[in-house]
Amino acid sequence: MKILIAAIAALFATLFLAATPASAAEMKGALEKLQYLSTGVSLEARQAGLPAGYQAKLVFANPKGELYAGVWVAITQKGRKRTIHSEGPWLLLKGEPGEYMVRASAGEATGALKIHLPAKGMGTYVIHLKEPKTAPLRN
Repeated sequence: MKILIAAIAALFATLFLAATPASAAEMKGALEKLQYLSTGVSLEARQAGLPAGYQAKLVFANPKGELYAGVWVAITQKGRKRTIHSEGPWLLLKGEPGEYMVRASAGEATGALKIHLPAKGMGTYVIHLKEPKTAPLRN
């Protein structure tokens, strides 16, 4: 009888462990694993070499090429969103390869671009932030 009770207890323990959700680390998606580095604030930082291992360099500029700093960046993938603040005009990304949608804003200027994190190498993406058009004043 004791053996039967031990076997039933072991069976329930096995079923309980199988039904328990994975740990938070195991459940993380691509956005939660995404690593980033904001850089390029100074001329020296922009002239220095970039750290190895990053797959994308986002550059925030207006259509004339003037750089923006202090940019809020929303990155979405598969219906999930992560928001990052970039102090500098460059944001380096490292994460799972795939497609990501990036929306950036600084003040009233906004821009968006679809990017791809490659398995190897680094892509550079310029996100043009544009000020909203204002209607002409009428007298």
